[in-house]
Amino acid sequence: MKALLIPSALLVPPDMRNKFGELPTALFPLGNKTMIERLYDKYKDIVDVIYIVVKRKQLLINDYINSKKLPIGIIELDELKDLGYTIQYGMEFILDKEPLIDYIYVNFADLLLDEHVPINDHNFFYYASGMSTDEWTYFKDNNGTITDILDKCSLSENHQISDFSGIFVGLFGFAKPHYFLELLKQYSNVHSEMDTFYQAIFIYSQEYSFTILHSQNWFDVGHSDNYSKATTSVAARSFNSIEIDEQRGILKKRSENKEKLVNEIRWYLRIPNKLQYLLPRVYDYSLDLTDPYVSMEYYGYHTLHESLVFGDLPLVKWQAIFQKLLFAINDMGQFTVTGERNQFETSLRDIYLQKTFNRLDMMRNEPDFHSFFENTITINGKEYCSLNEYIKMLPELIEKLVVNTFTGQFNIIHGDLCFANILIEDTYDFIRVIDPRGKFGTFDIYGDARYELAKLMHTLEGKYDFIIEDMFDIDVIGNTIEYHVHKQIDNITNVFLDVFRESIDNIQAVRLIEATLFLSMIPLHNDYKQRQFAMLATGVMLLEQVIREIEG
Repeated sequence: MKALLIPSALLVPPDMRNKFGELPTALFPLGNKTMIERLYDKYKDIVDVIYIVVKRKQLLINDYINSKKLPIGIIELDELKDLGYTIQYGMEFILDKEPLIDYIYVNFADLLLDEHVPINDHNFFYYASGMSTDEWTYFKDNNGTITDILDKCSLSENHQISDFSGIFVGLFGFAKPHYFLELLKQYSNVHSEMDTFYQAIFIYSQEYSFTILHSQNWFDVGHSDNYSKATTSVAARSFNSIEIDEQRGILKKRSENKEKLVNEIRWYLRIPNKLQYLLPRVYDYSLDLTDPYVSMEYYGYHTLHESLVFGDLPLVKWQAIFQKLLFAINDMGQFTVTGERNQFETSLRDIYLQKTFNRLDMMRNEPDFHSFFENTITINGKEYCSLNEYIKMLPELIEKLVVNTFTGQFNIIHGDLCFANILIEDTYDFIRVIDPRGKFGTFDIYGDARYELAKLMHTLEGKYDFIIEDMFDIDVIGNTIEYHVHKQIDNITNVFLDVFRESIDNIQAVRLIEATLFLSMIPLHNDYKQRQFAMLATGVMLLEQVIREIEG
């Protein structure tokens, strides 16, 4: 049997913490997935068991593994020493608990290898060459036997980096794990400037040589420069419709939904100069519906979605981010469009009422949802009306809370201001927005400012981002739903509401729009039944909350 051991006892380096907070390395996101989830995906068909060794912020890892339902065992380290001790502790635990294990992979939590993982029973490790920095551990070898190691912790004037074969990138395979464990124990009591892991590697190779494999492509999130390069590479591979010129910093985008892309491009082109600071610069484009495309500036920033779902930012950081976001929304609010009030009201009804009705009709006859239209719904032990009853109430609610309170003008809006479409710069919290909807009814780039606020609220109050990441528990029996999102973000939501207090002058109107967003999204996620039920439950609970608030 084979096991994977992931050492993740430490937090990411200080220069990386401004991105997502004080996170264990295994939780650092890379392209909308954490490192631990990416490692699980890579090894799940190769090994029999996976274990991670944790110490600092271990509850974050516990909660994440539980929320994603990953079959990964957690080993709680008793005390922090060096890397060798962490691996020794993990190996001893695995070999004691899983006596049939005869092969152990060790993959550092900050490393994701693009190459294949060897599935034979040989000793091996991956290395990289061409590095010239003291941040790595270097080695020399003779046909797989290590002859010298230059640990980053043991630099001296007697060593020249250029004399070494390469660096250990952080993936090892041990065909004799019991012997390697004995070496780790032996050297744990020997004082040396070199990490005990590499001392054991050196001695192990004298008895059992390694197959040494050269890595051409590996992603490291443990260093700021490498992380930026890794995110760019992963982004370029994640979408068939996107090409990234890493030399020029230009992103070229195409889409199967050609009309949507054309609307997006037109939105970029029509935004006034005073708002261009919010957008990537457009270098080239085509509005030809047969093959539309746009070439624009590429930002290596992360999204607010990643910060919220995977991060652990302090509240003061969230306050600064929300203040920048409020500034951007207020800036867009200065650009308005004139028109007849009845035209505006028609657009409001089309977006908030008719679109919701149309989307709900798409699921009315589906076997899994038909009874929710006809019968009362129980969510977390509380009884709610049927969807048909709420559908009857919606027109009056929309008129009273949304149409009658409309200020009489639309302003420039993004149209899909969810956290995944908001990029954030780390140092100054600069905001950039991407993937605009490009159209709000018949008013082009102009729309109802409350729609933007509702989009933000549906991430925070409605926890939409956790739903699409499947970080929730749900149990559905008939019309009874038990539903729970793992991560609690009420404190972040309260910071948002405090910053946006003056902008959200009618919380019931925004919450009603938020409820329609969830209800109208249900049929769009028909490949993810559990998400659909979560969205239904959230939409119904929000709608009922609005009704109770206005009834007093």
